[in-house]
Amino acid sequence: MSAEYETVKSSDYERKVFKADSEKKKHPALAVLFLLLTLIFVTLAFLIPPAFVVIIGYAISLLSLLLFVAAGVCLSISVAMFVGVQTVVCPYCGAEYYISPKQKKLRCRKCKKHSSRR
Repeated sequence: MSAEYETVKSSDYERKVFKADSEKKKHPALAVLFLLLTLIFVTLAFLIPPAFVVIIGYAISLLSLLLFVAAGVCLSISVAMFVGVQTVVCPYCGAEYYISPKQKKLRCRKCKKHSSRR
């Protein structure tokens, strides 16, 4: 993907503005799959510890915690796929990101610079 951006000049500073793809990308089938994975992880997190707490003890609570974290990640991915995301490119270094269509600012994790939507 090419790095498309504009340079905006003001009397005080010059900054680059990122351009997003015009279309939101939605994947409802994958969103449902991640939602089902979320339900499976939450169910396992509640069912596994009571069954094995006597045998293993402390390790089960860590497993339960990891299952809740995995459920949270799957849920956030599912919501993003239902709502839709846009692909944007950092105008400074060319790193590619997926952001919400409502998001106006981008802070690049690679070059640590800020850019905004036009």
